[in-house]
Amino acid sequence: MTAFLIPDIAQLKLAEINALTDAVARLQREVESRQTIIDSLSARAQHFQERLAQADAARATALANLNQAQSAQSAANGLAAACAESHRQVTAVDEALTRVTDAEVELLRQLTFTINLLEKAGHLANKQKASNPLIPDALIEQLGKATGDCANVVALALVAQDSCLTASAGLSTTRGCLDLAQSQADTLRHELQPGKQHEAGVLGHLERLYQKSAEHYNAELASSTNATAQLDHANAALATAKARLASLQAGLAAATAVDAKAA
Repeated sequence: MTAFLIPDIAQLKLAEINALTDAVARLQREVESRQTIIDSLSARAQHFQERLAQADAARATALANLNQAQSAQSAANGLAAACAESHRQVTAVDEALTRVTDAEVELLRQLTFTINLLEKAGHLANKQKASNPLIPDALIEQLGKATGDCANVVALALVAQDSCLTASAGLSTTRGCLDLAQSQADTLRHELQPGKQHEAGVLGHLERLYQKSAEHYNAELASSTNATAQLDHANAALATAKARLASLQAGLAAATAVDAKAA
């Protein structure tokens, strides 16, 4: 009766070895399955990393374009302000030149009138000298010298007037250039930022493009982070499975070695 109750040690060892063998086989299949999953997750993670890199490049390009447009807007604003100030100064100088020119015209008129008087006085003195020797020669000489001096002053005034007219013409050309520059600056400012609610302008389009590229980057970053986390989790699970497999393989090897010695 007792013999039937005591299990056969050899059968127990065999059952243990078979159980370990089955466990090792199952765990090997699990390791292989997890490795396949990891290969797939690795490819997926790599794919999302590439998409993230592309999104980052697109975001950087959009930001560079936006910064460039903002710099252009600042430059256009500065140019418009500088043109307006220069235009104001040119107008002030031109008005001053106009006043000087008007004064020179009046001076020439008065000098011409004075010369006429001096010439008449000189002619009269010469006539009187012929009939009245008491008229001093110094008076006639002084009248002639005064007439010559006035003529020299008229010549200088004409040169000054010509210089003023030349400067005024140059200022008119400068004013035209400033008007053109300000018009171009205003056109650029309007294209960049029209200032109307229903018109976005280049700057508004670039701002929206950058916003969309930033949102796309954040979405790709989340996807890439999630894919990397899944891969890390799968790698951790595979490492655990491999450790269990190594332990079972060691146990199976030990059991097999003991059974071989017993045989």
